[in-house]
Amino acid sequence: MQKLIETIQMLRQKLPKLRGTDLKEYPTRTILIDPLLEALGWDVADPDEVKLEYSTCGGRVVDYALLLNGQPVLLVEAKPLDDPLSDVKAITQVVGYAANAGIEWCILTNGVLWRVYKSMEKCPAEEKLLFEVDIDPPAPGGPTVEQIARQMWLFSREEMAKNTLDAIGEQKFTDSKVRKALEALLANPPKKLLILLRQTIGASSLKFPQLKESLGRIMAEQPWLSGGQTVGAPPPKLAADRPARCDSQKTTGGKRRTSAERLPRGRRTPEDAYRRPILEALSELGGQAPMSNVLDLVEKKMASILNQYDRQPLPSEPRTLRWRNTAQWCRNTLVREGLLKSDSPHGVWELTEAGWRELKKQS
Repeated sequence: MQKLIETIQMLRQKLPKLRGTDLKEYPTRTILIDPLLEALGWDVADPDEVKLEYSTCGGRVVDYALLLNGQPVLLVEAKPLDDPLSDVKAITQVVGYAANAGIEWCILTNGVLWRVYKSMEKCPAEEKLLFEVDIDPPAPGGPTVEQIARQMWLFSREEMAKNTLDAIGEQKFTDSKVRKALEALLANPPKKLLILLRQTIGASSLKFPQLKESLGRIMAEQPWLSGGQTVGAPPPKLAADRPARCDSQKTTGGKRRTSAERLPRGRRTPEDAYRRPILEALSELGGQAPMSNVLDLVEKKMASILNQYDRQPLPSEPRTLRWRNTAQWCRNTLVREGLLKSDSPHGVWELTEAGWRELKKQS
């Protein structure tokens, strides 16, 4: 990845002179795109790895097809440097080329901004965007070159061979579908849902209009249901990603724990102590990373802070160490405060712009 970092740094030095020069598509490719693809491990000069002017169905041509074992796994369509990449027709075009050729992933780029799309996802073309990365972000206090490189590395030759984009895409788009389904159900709840809700509450006196009004208020308090970044409370999580209630009053099997089994107050490291290590770990990992990677780095940062009680397993979940559980609760707090994203793919933690600013303020 060091070569990619150095390439980004080199290109950023050239950009002030290149901008506003009406740089056409071909020079954009040779000056910006080719060096970045090379730094990502794709040999642009080797037709067994990169096919230029790749023909898709119907004779349509895409600028690059990146190959693994002789099969195209990623199409890249180049645009001039000054192109904002916002034209829906251009997005639909490259996504359509990839989908018709049976290629899952495609990129639209002007050499500086790289937008990664999942071509065969069933939604409008512009909604197939998995993520975008800008090698020269305009906002001050944004990600570092190292962090940008880590994000770009997701479509490197090495990571494409590991199917990394497939894993991230499956999580993000599944979560998006579930979120939209929940939003639709709560906005216009069917009678069956209202009946089930009333039965679950155990209050037969509640009328359907009361339940609908309550659901409306709850939706208004939870922006994550409509894709918002800032939340009043974290979205529901699957069991594998949800922290156990630390030192809860119940053990597995449903029996209440006695006070003698509970950890005395003050023994474990408090949740606040995890805030900065989590933010720093995410920053060093490029702004987003799987939970396990974040926690591994947090453990290293807190090696001198975590005590023997932190390193004990939870009585309620023997496979979970207490410190990891506390860190997950801290993550939920950071989501509520808007410092971490609420709609990241399942199992992935990600900084928001507010999180970046908070980290810079603490530096």
